[in-house]
Amino acid sequence: MISTVFLSLRIAGMSGLKGFLIFLGAIVLLGAIVVWWIGPQLLALAFDEDQRSKPLTVLHLSDYRPAQQSLFLARYETPLLDYLRAEGVALGWHATLEHTAQGRVMDEWKRLHQLRFNEAAEFIQMVTSSEFRGLSSSDVVYRRLVLGAQGDLPDVTAPAVVLILLQSRDATPGDLTRLTANLDTYRGEVVWDTPVEVFEIGAPENWDRVVAIGFATIPDADGWLRDPGSVTERALAAARHARMVMLLLSTQK
Repeated sequence: MISTVFLSLRIAGMSGLKGFLIFLGAIVLLGAIVVWWIGPQLLALAFDEDQRSKPLTVLHLSDYRPAQQSLFLARYETPLLDYLRAEGVALGWHATLEHTAQGRVMDEWKRLHQLRFNEAAEFIQMVTSSEFRGLSSSDVVYRRLVLGAQGDLPDVTAPAVVLILLQSRDATPGDLTRLTANLDTYRGEVVWDTPVEVFEIGAPENWDRVVAIGFATIPDADGWLRDPGSVTERALAAARHARMVMLLLSTQK
């Protein structure tokens, strides 16, 4: 009789241990899904009480197949902007790609929108909402890159903008002084030079800095990009970074 009781307790204990391990496994799996869904950077922001209460500027870059432009605008971008306005999100600078001055085909982001959030917590709430997830599951084929910069970046009012995406080799930002030394010749001015984080679901990118240079016209920007001195300094700057992309954008389209 006693041996039977001990055997029953042992079996119950083993069952309890098995259930506990299954419970732990479920928690780990749920955690992995959360990290995959919102990304490690955004997850870190969600748990940083100090940063959650501070302003956040978000750069939303998107790409789509040229033949699907109308579909992209109708099914994704327009509903997204309508949703953001309804939620009280401030929409700032927006631009369209003219051409990629440096980078790969995968770096050709055709549209850019600047969003402002009074608190980073508002952005976290938005991207985890069912409404936003519904937009994300649109049947149009597109890609997006969502970058976050702490603080309230000013609008870029110049008609032409060279946007530089940078991935540093180490913790020290690469020096771009010589690259931007001749901007006055082409009526150019650095508007942004800010650290960023990638806030996108499953994004493989590791950009950590964005520089925006405003120009009076597209020909001015093109002239600066094609200047022999600019070409040389661009190559040197690229060598000092793990990756560097340069996009010429127009705010007039």
